[in-house]
Order: sequence, then C-alpha cells, then structure tokens
Amino acid sequence: MVNKGRFVDAGMALYKIADLSVVWLIADIYESELPAIRVGQQAAIQMSYYPGETFTGKAIYIYPYMDAQTRTAKVRYEFANPHGKLKPEMFANVEITVRLGDKLAVPEGAVIDTGVRKVVIVDRGSGYFEPREVRLGVKAGDVFEVLRWPQGRGTGGHQRQLPHRFGIQAQGAIGGMGHQH
Repeated sequence: MVNKGRFVDAGMALYKIADLSVVWLIADIYESELPAIRVGQQAAIQMSYYPGETFTGKAIYIYPYMDAQTRTAKVRYEFANPHGKLKPEMFANVEITVRLGDKLAVPEGAVIDTGVRKVVIVDRGSGYFEPREVRLGVKAGDVFEVLRWPQGRGTGGHQRQLPHRFGIQAQGAIGGMGHQH
C-alpha cells in the first residue's frame, strides 16, 4: 500500500479493492459438534456491534483438518452483506440450528453421571422410583438424546424421569428408593 509522500514504482499495488457485498465467516466448530454440520446448512450470527440484529448465511465449505490444540475444525459460511455492515476481521457469535427429529430425551438435570454409567430415576407412581441406566447421545440445549433405554422397560405413558437428581439422591441415601409412608 502507498502512503502520502511515498515514491511509487511502476506495477506497485497502490490500494486493494474488495467486493464486500458477500462476506465469508470462518467459524471454529468443536470436534463433538462437527458430525451435525453440513454444507448448505443455514447459520445465524449476532454481533455486539449490532445488538438485536441477526444475519443469516449458509455453510459453503468444511475444512478437511482439525486444530490439535483446540479440537476444532473450521467451517466457512457465506453471508449476504447488502448494506456493508459486515466487515473483515469482525467477531460474531454463530448459531447453527440442527434438526434432530423426534427423539426420546431427558433434561440434563435428571441425569446422574457416576463416571462409569449414566442413570435416570423414573417415577413409577405411588412413591416408587426406579433407576434406569441409559446411553446418551447428542446434547441439545439443556436436554440429552437417549440412544438406549433398557430393553423391555419402555417409557410407558405414566412413567417420567425426575427433573432434578439431587432430591432423589438424598432420599436414596436416607431411606432407600422404595415406597414411603
């Protein structure tokens, strides 16, 4: 680039022209979330510079390598920028909506993680509770997808997991998990 008063040689680049009507955003996606990302998938970004404003774009390229230190991969998103609000080197928060379909799910607070297994406590009614070991899948917000529920032990319309694990843990420690009078 050239500054005022500087000598200019033939062929020297004096300035850069960039078309910013469409911009790219490079997002770092955690390794565990990468299987849910697809080319063409929509994303929304918000920035502190424009509170309350959302910009939408789509994934156009998933880089074929991981960063060994951060355990992230880069995904390139393309955003229309008709008013020139999006500038190079800005930071943004990226939100990607992933449709998981209809799945059995439990709230994060209902899962007891022993370090060896994951258990939910099911309310059997009339004061009876039953622990059930489950295998969990994707976490979406504050719920986990349930990949495996014990065979022959359907969820049953009347059964439900307890929303909070701490009360039932205390009850189990004090007097067992059975019927109370």
